[in-house]
Amino acid sequence: MMKKILIPALFLLPALLWGQNVRYDVEESVSATEQKYKEACQRVGKVEVFVIQVIAYSGEDSGEKARAAVASLNSYLQGQGIPAEAYSTFQEPNFKVRVGYFSTRHEAYSILLKLRGMYSGAFVTRDKQRVMTVLDE
Repeated sequence: MMKKILIPALFLLPALLWGQNVRYDVEESVSATEQKYKEACQRVGKVEVFVIQVIAYSGEDSGEKARAAVASLNSYLQGQGIPAEAYSTFQEPNFKVRVGYFSTRHEAYSILLKLRGMYSGAFVTRDKQRVMTVLDE
């Protein structure tokens, strides 16, 4: 009986006494990676960003509808203290109302969750933007 207790104790005791505690700082690693990505994009001239597409209009008066939606959405974003701006863009045949620009998908999703009550069909997508407008913030 004593041998059954003594043998496992001999193997576990060193691990308990001299075991190492490893700690990873993931947030620091992500920040460093994001910074390197931004620096690389500055050399290229354009950066891939994330935007939230809220709605798309086509047909008659679609441009006017998009402008009204942008004004309404910007008012809502400002009233809620959400640090983002709505804008419209034309990609034939649609006027798209979007919110952005976000450097990471995580940032875009955090804002998307706040918009889901008003715009249930909103989704995160990628876009390309000149570096100066994204990285100079």
